[in-house]
Amino acid sequence: MLSRNSLESPLRRSLDPLLAETERLAWFNVYHGLEPSDVKPASQTELCLRNSVVKMLEKHSMVFGGMMVRLDIGRNSNFRQGFNEVADELFRDGVTWSKIVALFAFGARLGQHCRQTPGLEELVSEVAASLAEFTSQRLTPWVREQGGWSMLCTVFPLEKDMETQLWRGLLVLGVTLTAATAFLAMRK
Repeated sequence: MLSRNSLESPLRRSLDPLLAETERLAWFNVYHGLEPSDVKPASQTELCLRNSVVKMLEKHSMVFGGMMVRLDIGRNSNFRQGFNEVADELFRDGVTWSKIVALFAFGARLGQHCRQTPGLEELVSEVAASLAEFTSQRLTPWVREQGGWSMLCTVFPLEKDMETQLWRGLLVLGVTLTAATAFLAMRK
């Protein structure tokens, strides 16, 4: 298992604290987002994000499981391009906290799928790097305008039932991923 220090992203190009937090959250999410007892979150934001991701995946495990099968991930595919196409489609109509949680849930589930599938283990770092890069480049400006990552805990507080908000995000993600998966499958 990787230590927190080994989760430092190779993408770290800036001393911008928000960008650094964005990358840290992406790497933490892919490696530890679905293992609540394994590594303790270092911040309230990590905890809020982990809880939101876990709840979304618990309530909709069949949808996310089906996505993993339909994506047909392999060593010979251009993983980063496929990931970016799916993420671009998800955020085509704008950014919301629900969509961000949906993307992080997708990244966590994709990382888990790669860890559990023989021959795909080395792609876990590619999942984390893809999530970190997309989130840093495309979502960090919006997160900054909202007041930073701590706002996630305001939108999805730990004690609040998040079903309605998460369902909206999952619905958009499901439709988007289904369309993107079909597009990628047709390109092969």
